[in-house]
Amino acid sequence: MLKQWVRVKVKIRGEHTIQVINRLLLNRIEITDLKQLSDSAEFIIRYSNLGGLRKAVRKTGCSISLSRTGNQIDVFFRSYLPSAAACLIAVTAFLYAFQYIWSIEIKGANPEVRAEAAEILKDHGIKAGVLKSELLINLQSTAILYKHIEQLSWAEIEEKGSRLIITLREKTVSNPSEDEKLMHLIASKAGTVHTLSVSAGTPAVKKDDVVSKGDILVSGYIGREDHEKPVMAKGSVQAVTWYTANVSMPLESRIKKYTGSTYRAYALKAGSLTTPYIPVKRQSFELQTKRKQEKQIEILGFATPFHLITETYKEVAEDKQKMSEAQYTSLLKSIAAENVLSKVEGKGKILEEKILHEDIENGTVKLTIFYQVLENIAVPKPFIEETRE
Repeated sequence: MLKQWVRVKVKIRGEHTIQVINRLLLNRIEITDLKQLSDSAEFIIRYSNLGGLRKAVRKTGCSISLSRTGNQIDVFFRSYLPSAAACLIAVTAFLYAFQYIWSIEIKGANPEVRAEAAEILKDHGIKAGVLKSELLINLQSTAILYKHIEQLSWAEIEEKGSRLIITLREKTVSNPSEDEKLMHLIASKAGTVHTLSVSAGTPAVKKDDVVSKGDILVSGYIGREDHEKPVMAKGSVQAVTWYTANVSMPLESRIKKYTGSTYRAYALKAGSLTTPYIPVKRQSFELQTKRKQEKQIEILGFATPFHLITETYKEVAEDKQKMSEAQYTSLLKSIAAENVLSKVEGKGKILEEKILHEDIENGTVKLTIFYQVLENIAVPKPFIEETRE
């Protein structure tokens, strides 16, 4: 294939150069840049046609000489092909190297725990120079660490290029004080586990587990089997929970607006005695709001025993208001969202909101809305050590 692109410069000397050129043309051999002299000729042909050239020269008594043409493709293949091949091999080796883990970094915990974790991972084939495809999946790797290191409360394995970063966290073990009790953390409601943060105790669930109300999320026992110690489980378990909210609102609502009409009445107060209000004959509104304000009277910066009472009356008028369907929907959704968040004491986060049913009945807009909420469902539950609940 490469011979089709490489060209050669040919120089023929002899009495029958024209005969040689005619033979080449009859054999349909391409000739370019032909220069003919009295007893010689120069031209360029493809490298693949050199065999045909030799046949054409045979028995003519002519001599031929070959030289490079200086063609860019020819120069490339002769001069740069070895370098290009070397670069290709280097790139291939570089990409292949990324299929391996070349360094393992263990962070967190104390040096003894980090050293123990490194030894355990090495025994299970997780070490520098291992193929990424041969690595255990993250969940299995962390399970190995939990099984062999009793001080461990949390572990995370993260792959970054050719590095493996392992983050560890130790359990906080302390003797229960008078204010502390031995307890598990259980689910206060059903949900799907999203994240765990455990500072004391042993995780009993993992991410994406579906739990029911009352299930143990963090066990109050730590350590290996037959060597367990009871503690006060501490931490949080964020889970995705589900709520359905039903909200409604009349299509027409009455709102109160201030008309701008207002008046004030004043009185003096000293101790438990109060003077009549001035003016005595006060203006009256059909609908009004009242605001009372009391302020101590001061003279030249000195407080007196008298207080000035001010009553402010503002006229209010009722007006009917009718919103569009989109406005009602938006308002009802915000009310429903506030109701849902109030159930999680404002500490949750709404992940998804979907209207399941929308209806207008007897002049009232009714919505049924489904919510997915991220919240902490872990609540403490004391246990008796002997019963091992």
